[in-house]
Amino acid sequence: MITIAAFSLLVGCAKTPTYDDLRTTCGFSPEESTPEPFLDGRIISADCATALGEATGVNWDMFGGGPHELDGPDDDVGDLVIVGLYTYLFSDLGTYHDIKVETYDNEAIWLAFQDSDHYGDLVDTDPAGKFWLRWLTTNITDGIMPDDSGRASDMMYASYGMGRMWVNRDDVDAGTDDVFMGEALAHEAAHALVRPHLRSESGIVYDETSGGAFGAGAHWAWDWWKRNAAADPERCAPAYQEILFECVRIGEWGGFAPCATEQTGMPDGVCPPS
Repeated sequence: MITIAAFSLLVGCAKTPTYDDLRTTCGFSPEESTPEPFLDGRIISADCATALGEATGVNWDMFGGGPHELDGPDDDVGDLVIVGLYTYLFSDLGTYHDIKVETYDNEAIWLAFQDSDHYGDLVDTDPAGKFWLRWLTTNITDGIMPDDSGRASDMMYASYGMGRMWVNRDDVDAGTDDVFMGEALAHEAAHALVRPHLRSESGIVYDETSGGAFGAGAHWAWDWWKRNAAADPERCAPAYQEILFECVRIGEWGGFAPCATEQTGMPDGVCPPS
């Protein structure tokens, strides 16, 4: 099996684009940290889509297309992956310090903090998106590919194995947006660090605690929701439901903030009228 790194050597590619490289390629100024919501006029250029695909090993041949300009989510799975990756660049997810303070008892993220080889250069003032993108490129090392076998469907939209992320074409549609895909990416990348999901006698896939991949996905979605939802009322409630989607698959969440019992229903007045 040829990894992304090996493939890059074979074809003579440059090093994997960094967060700052991608921000520049995608047209963000250095001081721009909380731009308008994605569907409010933002366009992903073909160069940006190409760079995001290169950074994470999106296999365009298997997706059956190629990078091109995007102006919003559609039902093409490869495009939706790019839309989710783009969210890591423009969304306000706080700072690296915020993540360290708000880890919420997630084993996978805690293990990343101990990995000085991959995260040691990050400083507290760095945008959290820089950590989360590094999370993807460190843990998803053998590419992102479509799955037509039903394996990803069995594991709820996506699956992970041996450094590779699979996304099921049949379970992803035009109702999937950048927050959903951003959450799925964070979730699947966590599988590089923690044990696989368990399965109940009735076939339900779950984690015993908030320390697994469901907790990591909930953490990312919670970070997005609490900082961006008020400015994007159309997606406030749907984004909150994505948090709950992860939380209901956690057996014991204890004091895990994204899944705390007082948050298991939409709090009154949190989402402004759309």
